[in-house]
Amino acid sequence: MSKVTARWVPKLLSKEQKRERVRVSRELRSRYKVEEDLLDRIVTGDKTWFHYYEPESKTQSKQWKRRDEPLPIKVKAAKSAGKRMARVFWDREGIIHLDWLPEKTIINSDYYFDELKELRQAIKRERRGKLTRGVLLQRDNARLHVSSKTMAAIDDLGFECLPHPPCCSYLAPSDYWLFREMKKPLRGERIGHFKRLEYEIKKWEKGPLKNFIPLGWKSYQNDGIDV
Repeated sequence: MSKVTARWVPKLLSKEQKRERVRVSRELRSRYKVEEDLLDRIVTGDKTWFHYYEPESKTQSKQWKRRDEPLPIKVKAAKSAGKRMARVFWDREGIIHLDWLPEKTIINSDYYFDELKELRQAIKRERRGKLTRGVLLQRDNARLHVSSKTMAAIDDLGFECLPHPPCCSYLAPSDYWLFREMKKPLRGERIGHFKRLEYEIKKWEKGPLKNFIPLGWKSYQNDGIDV
């Protein structure tokens, strides 16, 4: 026998939750095969913290060395205490709406409903014709997102919600691709204040990245995750 460490996972799913995950995945795959514009209609989004200092990732801190040289040593840095939360809505063309939450803001159903109304106006302004084709809203099943008040608001705004398997928030593309890419240029930089942070994110938005969902899908496959 050998002593091994356990593989860490976000959550242990029950058999019923695993079956539901398979069912939702098959449903979405079948729908993708018959609806050619499915990806064009999807709008997804989530919230994340942006720290005024994000340590470099292991990949970013790589450096060249000769074979006879010892491995470099680097002190592990921690994220700064200063941070701001942002909620980002986006589609395969790029970011549609980014909202910086005021400090000490409590996100409830009323706040989320106001954000969805702002999102609808942003779609009308930035993506002409998307509302006519029908918006497919993709989000995880956090309690705030699936409350009866939120679902009624989504119906009133004319959005259709895509199904999402239970307890699988890490499957949302914002988590496994977009936020990682947005924070990459900030890693190793000491921002210091919110105005600089806002400027850096706006500069990233105007960058060359296009076709967000296909790029995110490619990145997801390259991470070696079984999909």
